[in-house]
Amino acid sequence: MLSGVKLLILGAAIAAAALVLLALEALGLSRIRRSIPIRVCVTGTRGKSSVVRLLAAALREAGLPVVAKTTGSLPCLLLPDGTERVLRRVGPPSILEQKRLLRKAGRLKARALVAEIMSISPETQFVESRRILGADLCLITNVRSDHLETLGASREEAERALALSIPPGGTVLCLDSECLPDVEQAADRLGARLVRVPAELNPSLKRSLSALPYREFEENVSLALGAAMHLEVPPETALRGMRGVRADAGALRAWSIPTAAGPLVAVNAFAANDPESTRRVIASLGLQPTGRAGRRLEAGAGSAYLVAPAAAPVLAPGPIVGLLNLRRDRGDRSLQWVEAIRSGSFEIFEVFDRLLLMGPHAHAVRRKLASTSGKVSICGGLRPELTAMRRLVAGGGTVIGFGNIAGPGMRLVHLWERVGTAHEL
Repeated sequence: MLSGVKLLILGAAIAAAALVLLALEALGLSRIRRSIPIRVCVTGTRGKSSVVRLLAAALREAGLPVVAKTTGSLPCLLLPDGTERVLRRVGPPSILEQKRLLRKAGRLKARALVAEIMSISPETQFVESRRILGADLCLITNVRSDHLETLGASREEAERALALSIPPGGTVLCLDSECLPDVEQAADRLGARLVRVPAELNPSLKRSLSALPYREFEENVSLALGAAMHLEVPPETALRGMRGVRADAGALRAWSIPTAAGPLVAVNAFAANDPESTRRVIASLGLQPTGRAGRRLEAGAGSAYLVAPAAAPVLAPGPIVGLLNLRRDRGDRSLQWVEAIRSGSFEIFEVFDRLLLMGPHAHAVRRKLASTSGKVSICGGLRPELTAMRRLVAGGGTVIGFGNIAGPGMRLVHLWERVGTAHEL
């Protein structure tokens, strides 16, 4: 049996060895970072995956070997040749993935790295962007009331958390409508240059993007274009690359599915995780809160998509059904939906003839909304997406999925892709 002194010596030796290994890892990551002259992190509440894809496409078109990674609807590694690889995780997401990303970019001799920030807590935002990735350019997409238990309940608290990704002595780009005082103060304190980007593109640039292969928020394109131009990519080159970008799994798309009751148009808006984002997506479809399609709801500034609505009605005749997918680990979002519908601030709720709920919180949300509306029901069972489809197929019309794409949301999207045909929005 080891004596107390020997145990102390052994413990000290193990601790010293661990410190040496950590120091060697830090040196190795630092060497990789120095070999990649352009390191960009993209943070914010919504639109991060889209901005990563758009900027990576622009840099690739400019001839830069670029590695990029998205972590939103479906984690993907975007490679220098334009191909992508879905990342299969064992266990919960971890910011340690970003170390593997750096090493991969180093092995591929990338000259640019564009990474979506995974973190939702202030502490890990700081570690991920500044300690692991060592970004010299930070893009902030927007600041919405989300991740209430970590980023903060107010927009100002969320902004302070996101500002922790700003690189000291580097550059931060944000939309002119999203640059709140905390971002300005953090940039000033860290000696970082703050660049404001207009949320709207000028008409000539917008026309040149008419061939974008999917619907995208104009502000996401504007931020990615601003970043590309900051990195000295000519705008015409950047836009040419963006026209060939592949849509994220959460991009707004729709499919027409034949049923005995008539066509069912299924709209994937599951990436709209909060009431504000969902309102903007539904408004872009030309809906007003009267339950009738084909008439426009007056939308807020910057809410338009790049692709103009078609002249003919884009949704199917019949009922308009909302399908809200609720995540087990996001009770704060479930409460956010309840409060928005109860208070009337989610006025777009009136668009729906019915609202179907999926997910572990569905029963609790239904009970809380019982006094507000009688049009809310639950899709239960082991495969709630199949329960939802049986109800939808029986009635035809239009279904708009929102809330979250995880689990049954993603399975529904895959099902719609298999049984439907692409539908113009």
